[in-house]
Amino acid sequence: KNYRQWTGILGWSSDNLPWVGKQSEKEWVCAGFSGHGLPRTLLSGQAIAELITGHKLGGSNHALPPEFAPTEARLNQSSLQSWDGAGD
Repeated sequence: KNYRQWTGILGWSSDNLPWVGKQSEKEWVCAGFSGHGLPRTLLSGQAIAELITGHKLGGSNHALPPEFAPTEARLNQSSLQSWDGAGD
């Protein structure tokens, strides 16, 4: 009989949208897809690769929704008040 299961970490953002884009001069973020957000990961991964490299992959015309951008406004509305130490 199975009493306990662990299926992984769930990482929601405070506004239930993923964070995808440039976080700082040398850091990029592509996170917060938990729940029903996994269908968004494929094109978000492709989009962030295109942003980082500056090259379109496979002739795509995909654009990230502006709501996914890791902006100061979203940061200020979240429970995380600073990028400093976010990965600690």
